[in-house]
Amino acid sequence: MRIGIDCLYTSPNYAGGVNTYTFGLLNGFAEQKFDHQFVIFTNSGNKELFAKYEKYPNFKVIYLHHQPSVFTRGILAAAQYVGSISLWEKLTNITLSKFTAEVNQHCDVLYCPNTVLSTYNIKVPTILSMHDIQQFHYPEFFTKRELMWRHVNFGASSRHVSYLQASTQFIKDDLLAHFSNLEAKNIVVINEGVEIETFTKNGTDTSIKSKYALPEKFIFFPAQLWKHKNHITVLKALHILANQGIEIPLVMTGAKFSAHEEIMKYIEDNKMSYVHYLGKVSFPELIQLYHNAWFFITAVLYESSSLPALESAAAGLPVIASRTPPNVEMNQKLAMNLFEPQNAQELADLLKNIWFNDALREEQISSNLKDVRYYSWNNVASQYINFIEKTIR
Repeated sequence: MRIGIDCLYTSPNYAGGVNTYTFGLLNGFAEQKFDHQFVIFTNSGNKELFAKYEKYPNFKVIYLHHQPSVFTRGILAAAQYVGSISLWEKLTNITLSKFTAEVNQHCDVLYCPNTVLSTYNIKVPTILSMHDIQQFHYPEFFTKRELMWRHVNFGASSRHVSYLQASTQFIKDDLLAHFSNLEAKNIVVINEGVEIETFTKNGTDTSIKSKYALPEKFIFFPAQLWKHKNHITVLKALHILANQGIEIPLVMTGAKFSAHEEIMKYIEDNKMSYVHYLGKVSFPELIQLYHNAWFFITAVLYESSSLPALESAAAGLPVIASRTPPNVEMNQKLAMNLFEPQNAQELADLLKNIWFNDALREEQISSNLKDVRYYSWNNVASQYINFIEKTIR
């Protein structure tokens, strides 16, 4: 079978969960040596990102020149502004007619990992990972323009996609609750994955601590500075503990987004010198931070699943996580220390109990290093192939 993978809008400048997911799955497909042909579609500017897959005999990469004109972008923006899903579909189909023709010629099925479909008149069956629909739960976290973009893109995708992948049962239920045209039988739950060998600790390089003047023990919080990542609750909990004479250092990484100013202001106003913000770090430095931290934390309000939590488990780093439905599901397989996402006092109490409990920490590390193997990208890739083989005729 010829399995197409839509990476047309994959950006080399984006360091986030969708890219991690995309390349993790591609690596899983490549390493498993499935008896299928994989055809990657991407922009001609992405050759450095995808060249390594050309060495696999069952992989083909098709580079397309896709650079819409100013006029085309203006027309598409107008369709977004008026909120017309039908108009958006028609204009998008015209704009991406070459991509559509290539897919129809080279594929028996097309998988899209980038949250929404690129176009809507593809003749072969499509599978889409609509990673989250946060706009229905926290519209206040988006600009008007972002909400309009989500309205037309998510709406059009839900109308035309053949099948959807959801990372958790919660996301499947959420999709069914907000898109009445979807059917449960067409949504498959396949968990997210992690590059276990990449994150496994093999000795510890401590040079990252001297480079950034980091303390011996710290909590690691890798997350883009978006509002839904909920940095403020973590900062409030640490401030509560500091007022009790317990200073627990925090190291944050991630690009500056909508919550940046609020986060920095809180740190400055409360004189939290024990909080270190490193900004965007390289991938090797990210791994070093996982290996040198004492705990990992995520306080997210909404997401499909937590890739950093899986990375932490693989790196031998205990997990502290907000009690969201996806994290509760993950907690069925991995040891996690959960707290209500907007309850700073509960988090402060939790931190006080576990920060000095070395026995609990070692127990959780040992347990997770064993159980995280369920989440290998090779296993995830096999689940996709099993679904495709059973479903696509």
